[in-house]
Amino acid sequence: MKIDELSQGASKALIWSRLDDTYLFILRSDLSKHPLQWDLPGGHVDPGENHRQALYREIVEEIGADLQEEPSILLSETVTEEPRFVMRNYAICVPKEFEPVLNWEHVEWQWKPLDQMPQPTTFSVDMLMSNDHAAERLKGFINKHRKAG
Repeated sequence: MKIDELSQGASKALIWSRLDDTYLFILRSDLSKHPLQWDLPGGHVDPGENHRQALYREIVEEIGADLQEEPSILLSETVTEEPRFVMRNYAICVPKEFEPVLNWEHVEWQWKPLDQMPQPTTFSVDMLMSNDHAAERLKGFINKHRKAG
């Protein structure tokens, strides 16, 4: 396999329940990378996929939900050069909380407000939560969809 055929990115989703004003967090299993840390649904971009395609594929794989028709927005993008890697974080609005169907990578889920996030979280969640630009984009997205609901 050539280096350019390897995954060059990942996408994660901060899934927001409009009715409950909570977010979905999933606990990584002890068999997965970053074991027993709380994360967001998502994962690596496979060859031939773009970030959004990878995001929705990973959401179906990890929590058993097809959210392609739900409103979404890109919150942040982080790019590293050596090696080149692009991490994108999105927000997705769902009407209300639902019960995820977890795959082997995760062992538990919780819907929580951001100020009550379960701990410990993965580095990618920590990076997103400390991103002021992403916080502003999330606030605007929520305000827009709270009024629409």
